[in-house]
Amino acid sequence: MSGIESRYRIATSAFDRPYESEKEKIAPNVIYFLSVEGDSTEYDYFIRLNAYLQSAYPLSRLALNVQTPRHSGLNSPDQVYDLLLQCAEIRKPRISLRAFSKAFKKKYGKHLEYYFDPVRVTQKELANFKRDLESLEIRYDIVNFVHSFGTVEGRVHPDDFFGMVIDRDRLTHTDANRLREIYEECVRNGFRFCLSNPCFELWLYLHRVDVAQVASDAEKRRMLTNLKQRGATYMARLVKKKCGHGKSISELAFNKHYKKNLSCAVKNAKGLTTKMPSLMNKLGTNVCDLVAEMLDYCESRR
Repeated sequence: MSGIESRYRIATSAFDRPYESEKEKIAPNVIYFLSVEGDSTEYDYFIRLNAYLQSAYPLSRLALNVQTPRHSGLNSPDQVYDLLLQCAEIRKPRISLRAFSKAFKKKYGKHLEYYFDPVRVTQKELANFKRDLESLEIRYDIVNFVHSFGTVEGRVHPDDFFGMVIDRDRLTHTDANRLREIYEECVRNGFRFCLSNPCFELWLYLHRVDVAQVASDAEKRRMLTNLKQRGATYMARLVKKKCGHGKSISELAFNKHYKKNLSCAVKNAKGLTTKMPSLMNKLGTNVCDLVAEMLDYCESRR
């Protein structure tokens, strides 16, 4: 962990449990845990993608769980990566404490699982434990949810996929060397590193436009430069013109512009740059690889 604090460091996508009892729960076969940069555009896109995939391919039992640090207004690549690391540690059958303070580890390290057992832990003990977590700006209910999400009657977690989704965004992500370091750390940890250059809106635009085929070289340069005017970047203005929405993506907008064009977007993205480290400097996105993998998995389990 890089030690950057936010409030709260884990903010997960929905606590909805569509089951009345543990016996009725059906664990997902595959869970993708994504830490995303934005609390609006990226967050909206992936939770709507999750709803669509679960509805269209119920037999696949694929689930997306999306976290964002933007509930605190903080969204640097380090913070997005820290959030992913913390989530991966919480998912372990025995929760890892690398993400927590030394004092917390000394106090709870040997008996951590006890405080997530509603049968054994007393109300007083639980209240003190929650208070200590809150002092680290970590919410107990979210930790408990992420740890147990997708399990049935205490069974071990299925295989999980972990990934982060960020923009190249030269205006705010000025440390290119740190971006490369985070990418290399993701590779070492087996995490997926999804980068869009210049921004996630390019991926959205590719659902509707084959940029490689129809955009001139001058237009591609404008996309890559992505200048901000009147509070909106160039790519955001293109998406607004083509898809009619701003930062937030409603269910109606997702269904109209993205749901039926997922495979098209993957194909269109392949005409641009999709590989690291070239993505650091060239127009493109590798979000297509993540979405293509999900679609292939779902199609194979119709």
